[in-house]
Amino acid sequence: MVTLPGSFAKVGWLEGTILLAGAVTCSTISLSLLDWACDSIDDAVAPTASNKKKKKTMMNPSTTSSYAGLVAHTLGRFGSQALESLTLAFCVGQVVANLGAIGGQISSLLSLTLDGPAVPSTSDCTWFAAICLMFPMSLLPEEGS
Repeated sequence: MVTLPGSFAKVGWLEGTILLAGAVTCSTISLSLLDWACDSIDDAVAPTASNKKKKKTMMNPSTTSSYAGLVAHTLGRFGSQALESLTLAFCVGQVVANLGAIGGQISSLLSLTLDGPAVPSTSDCTWFAAICLMFPMSLLPEEGS
């Protein structure tokens, strides 16, 4: 979402719209496949009359209702831990990228009003955005919690 305007500016409106439609299509297909996979596993592990007699250890079908549950069922404990680690790394990367984008925008806006050496660098603006804007906002309680 942060790079969407820049992407449209580089490739143009027509190509940007085509690429965006392609991304929507790929996302829809992947979500449909994920839903299908979860349903398939849930159907396979759902207790039936014959399975109850065998007293096999059954997996709770609600554990595969998410991507993490599907990975844990398919790849086991290591796959689940790898997914959580990669998700954490992705979130940290997103925070760094967003702070860099915000710092760049603040620096650009200040360069319009200030002259010469008085304009702070992008890294200074990034630190300002992190410490003075984002950190206090992260301390606010969430409305839904």
